[in-house]
Amino acid sequence: MAAKTLKAMLAQDVPRDTWLADEDPSPGTLDWPDRILITFSKVVASG
Repeated sequence: MAAKTLKAMLAQDVPRDTWLADEDPSPGTLDWPDRILITFSKVVASG
């Protein structure tokens, strides 16, 4: 559902940022196009 909604949002010709909030995004979600900004709350350990 999120992918379908985001594709529809990106198809609109209006200036804006497109954000997705996800508590624990999958690697596939993180690979979405650069035009989608993703925010998440999962704590990720730094290397």
